Amino acid sequence: MTLMGKRVSTRSDAKGFSVLEALFAVFLISTVFASLLVLQQSSLRTADSIRRATMASHNVRASANYIRAITPGMIPGGTLDLGGATLEWQATPITETARLRAGREGLGRFEGTLYRIDATLVFEDGYRKTFFVERFGWRALAPISPFQ
Repeated sequence: MTLMGKRVSTRSDAKGFSVLEALFAVFLISTVFASLLVLQQSSLRTADSIRRATMASHNVRASANYIRAITPGMIPGGTLDLGGATLEWQATPITETARLRAGREGLGRFEGTLYRIDATLVFEDGYRKTFFVERFGWRALAPISPFQ
């Protein structure tokens, strides 16, 4: 096709891409990569929150096992480093202390109380998880000797 004496190519005989087509292709590719980057960041945040929740679950389970293992009458409170979290607990008696019986023989050498143990897990990032356990605790009234 000629225009003002010069030959102008039409679309049917043009070879290559126009600048507008190249700009559109760059825009389209950058939009796709940007959305993939946002998706990857979201996946990383989700994976991190799952990791934290898993660690919190393990630490809660470990601290509950520790609380079950202590005798609140002898160790009424304290702290324990669990690696990634710190367990703090305080045992408070919720019943009157009673001397325990030694079968039919009468009163024994121990006294027992029902305790409420308030425990808090403090994680490194400042997150706190609080729970409580009620359990029986005892303590010896006199030193225990294997020869008595």
